[in-house]
Amino acid sequence: MKNLSITRSMNGILLVLLKTEKRSAYGLLLLFFMASFVAQSQNLTAFMNASKKEGVNSIPYDDLFEQAGDLQGDKNAAHKALEGYSASGLKTSKVNLLRIKKEMQEDREEAEKKLAADDKKSSSVTNNLKSTLAKVIDEQKKLEGEITTLNAKISDGLEKRVAINLIRAEITKVYAKVDDKLDASLSNPTPHIGAKPSASDVAATKKYNADLTALKGYISTIKSKNEKGFESHKTEIADSLAAENTLREALALH
Repeated sequence: MKNLSITRSMNGILLVLLKTEKRSAYGLLLLFFMASFVAQSQNLTAFMNASKKEGVNSIPYDDLFEQAGDLQGDKNAAHKALEGYSASGLKTSKVNLLRIKKEMQEDREEAEKKLAADDKKSSSVTNNLKSTLAKVIDEQKKLEGEITTLNAKISDGLEKRVAINLIRAEITKVYAKVDDKLDASLSNPTPHIGAKPSASDVAATKKYNADLTALKGYISTIKSKNEKGFESHKTEIADSLAAENTLREALALH
């Protein structure tokens, strides 16, 4: 976040001033001014900047911004890892292979019956029946290999799907914390715009009220964006959980 680097730079200057043994009156005055700027104006600027952005970048709190950013990166990586693991596609493939398996078993049983009923009077007929049965058995073995390979892919896909769903759940928790913190900022704006001045200080009161109005506006905008984004997030969660269930069903098919 842009203001984070500015804040860190100012904090560095503050530390230098604090460690200086000989503090001049000017230095102390500068220290007071900059501390006030970091604690108040810069925080309000963070809300203003966040209100103009979308998604993770609309979070004005550095700690939650970093958490959400890390989780978003994890989610993007997990989503990319799911390429080629279509839940519906894998289940359809499994259903088709099991249908073929059933048909092959029927073909085998038919071939076995014909061979058992063979009167062995013609070696060519007998050999043909044996060849047919051997071919079916060979195809069955190949099919079982394909099913084993497919099951491994379904299992892998399920593991990847569970992973991304866990990440989505953590993202949900972070956005709930953001919403709670926004409410807390509304209830206690002092950390962001400073304490309410005395009513006798007209100029300070005017500035405070203007800052408070601005803060409320920024928070309202951020909340609206987060609510809209969260609706999309909930849809993604529902779809992803459905995909997880589809993979579990596919794995259980026999």
